[in-house]
Formats: sequence, C-alpha cells, structure tokens
Amino acid sequence: MSYRTRTIINFIILIIVSSAICAFTVSAIQQINPPFPEIKPIFIAHGIQAKALYVYSPSTGEVIYQKNSSTILPLASLTKIMTALVAEQIRNEPVSPEVANAFKMGNPETVPISEKALKLDGDQGLKNGEVWSIDELIKLMLLSSSNDAAAAIRQHLNDYLFVNEMNDLAKRLNLNTLSFTNETGLDNSTETIPGDTGTAKDMAKLFNYFVTKYPDIAAATRLQSSQFISLSGFSHVEDNTDKAIPRIPTIMASKTGFTDLAGGNLVFEFKSETKINRTPKDIIVVILGSTKEGRFSDAITLKNSVNNYLDN
Repeated sequence: MSYRTRTIINFIILIIVSSAICAFTVSAIQQINPPFPEIKPIFIAHGIQAKALYVYSPSTGEVIYQKNSSTILPLASLTKIMTALVAEQIRNEPVSPEVANAFKMGNPETVPISEKALKLDGDQGLKNGEVWSIDELIKLMLLSSSNDAAAAIRQHLNDYLFVNEMNDLAKRLNLNTLSFTNETGLDNSTETIPGDTGTAKDMAKLFNYFVTKYPDIAAATRLQSSQFISLSGFSHVEDNTDKAIPRIPTIMASKTGFTDLAGGNLVFEFKSETKINRTPKDIIVVILGSTKEGRFSDAITLKNSVNNYLDN
C-alpha cells in the first residue's frame, strides 16, 4: 500500500472518529442541559369586573381566555341576537305549510308597530301603527336595544310560537345552556327571575353564527349612530348602546345588555391589531355580569390584552 493511500485512509478514519465524538458530546450536553421548552404567551387582563368571560378566535377555534364561561347567567338584551336570528330564519328559510301558516307568512317583510309593543320598558320613539321593513326594524332593535321593536317583531310573526322557536333554534345549534322566556331579555322579576339565561361560551358561539349568517345586519351594529326610516316615512336617529365602540376602531359587530339581575353584558367581534406583521384575527368577546359602565371598560381592557397576547 502506498504512502498516499495510507494517508487518505487515516484521514477518513479521523473524520469518522471525530464525528462520532462530536455527536456523543452534543447528546451528553443535551441530556445535562435539555433545550428550553417553548414559552407560551400569557394572557393578562387586570381589573375586569365581569362575572364571566369568553374570548376566542372563531376562525381557528382557539380559546384565548375564559372565566366562569360555563356558568349560567342572565343574558339581558343579548337575547335580541336570537330574536333577530329567528325573525330572519322565518323570512328566509323554507318552512312547512303548517309553520308558514302559524307564523303569518303572508307578509313577513313588513312589521306594524302595535300599541301593545309600545308598553314595554324603553322608548325609541316608535309610533302606534307605524310600518317597518323587517330588516330595518331588526337593525334598529340591535343598535338601540329597542324592546318595542323586539316585541313588535314577535307579535307580528307569532306571539306564542316565536319564543318556542328561539329555544328550538338554540337546541339545533347545540347551544344547550341558552334558555328563553321572552324576546327582549327583560327580567321576569326584578328581584329573582331573569327572562333569559345562558353561558358566556354558548353566547359567543351564537354571536359567531349570527355574524356569519347575516353579515349585513351584523355590520349595522358597529356604527356609533344611525338613521332609520320606516315605510310610513318617519325618521329615527338612534345611538348605539355600546359606548366602547369609539375606542375599538376595528370592531365588526356588537350587542349590549343590561338589567338589574344581569348587570352589564356585552358581546362584540373585532379584528386584532398587532405591532408585529401578523395577519389580523377575528376575535369574539363575551362579557357577562359586569356593571352598567364596567362592561365597556372591561371591553377595552380585553381588546388591549388580546392584542398584547397575540404580539408575543
């Protein structure tokens, strides 16, 4: 064997031995000092007054934060989201002749305001006998949280069967904690008996269903105020009951609720804003059992906390 050949063989052996020693050394170091685990960001939200919260991304299903999200609490006027859904379902989806007859399907596109509807708490200036397109009345109901509008819709379609349909739709959507006794969310007793109840988690899923199925109606609820004109020619300028809207510029939809038993409730959807160049996420937030003003400060805190969380 030539000197050149022996030199090449020795060099190859040296490389193999060195590689083996390096691999062993790296393995030993990793066993002594294992790699650091991935550090997950922490969601921090100080000073929240709500009894229950649910924050999630409907596009990914990620639950970003929750607190008592399976506790059943009064919904107050968040109920009107289901009222809108049932009214639109009766209008737009095929139903049996029996249901069509029961729900007065002869003219589901227009709703007259009755004297009975005007007797409920709250006054948005609706007039007895005034006629509305149902879409416009639903938008007014949601933006201004009008009890009169909700009652007029129920009475026009079917005073008794309407609430049954609200509960049936909740079951069909597998939102089994949602329970309704009226279309407005008003307490049945100001001391002990709420009108409608459910969990923050199920309310978030219902809101996602609503904004996905009826985006045009949902979009009307992000405005700070809006003008509505009835088919009778009366103009109504209404302010949004969500006072947090000016401080959530990427808000997409919202609905408030407040009664003595419920306290302050709020559900809203917004697009996340991050300092890092990441694709914004649609985020739904549900706040139950805060105070009348605290729900709005809770909303701002949670919006900021979501953005900080997604930046990490």
